[in-house]
Amino acid sequence: MSHQPNTPTPPQVNRIDPNDGLSMNRFLDGIAAGFATAALSRAFITEIDSTPPPYPSPSINVPRLRRHITPGITDGAHSGAELVEAGDYSALAVWETTSYRGLPFSETLRDIGPIRKEWRRKVRQCKERYIGLETKEDGREDCKPCYHLGFLVRNPEQSNVKGAISAVVKPWLRRAEEEGVPVWLEATYEHAVDVYTHFGFRLVEVIRIGEGVRSAAGWPEEGGEGVCGFAMIYDGHLMRDG
Repeated sequence: MSHQPNTPTPPQVNRIDPNDGLSMNRFLDGIAAGFATAALSRAFITEIDSTPPPYPSPSINVPRLRRHITPGITDGAHSGAELVEAGDYSALAVWETTSYRGLPFSETLRDIGPIRKEWRRKVRQCKERYIGLETKEDGREDCKPCYHLGFLVRNPEQSNVKGAISAVVKPWLRRAEEEGVPVWLEATYEHAVDVYTHFGFRLVEVIRIGEGVRSAAGWPEEGGEGVCGFAMIYDGHLMRDG
């Protein structure tokens, strides 16, 4: 009699209710902890806080990032963004699907500086190149429908639960395939590119911003090389279908 190896049960995925204060707080704390050392986060916050030297500055920390991201994520959740967790908040994700009716997270922030504006412009141009434009009913041109993975975090404040990241990613990739649309994201950590490549994304452009005013780590620096983000797309199913 043969014995089949035990297959671990994937962790359950839970949708976060934006009206549930406790769940939202845990979710936002985890997102902030995951992005606290991101160079792009430092670049965006230091330009609106006028963070004084020396650098690195201890004032750009998890609580400050939490204040920075909370309005945009909360607004998005009330506009249909899907906030999900798995493994008791081990993995967290924010998904904007084709039914999402709000602005992308980067466009919801009201307190921004020229570096963030440069990021918005370059990301928009990149999406237009790789996703394409269509004319809406009101006559304006906008990007074609897609899924947008706004955030993906392995929460450093929780134990690593095997399969948690896949649990908050793969079902949405399948949904995008079923709808026949691509999936878009901007990775903020270079090491994350390999993670997304594992799921089937491909790197299409490295977006550099803040040249001359920010270091590679995101801190103010005269003559700095600037900060990089990584534009990626999941569209292999569209190429096969084509």
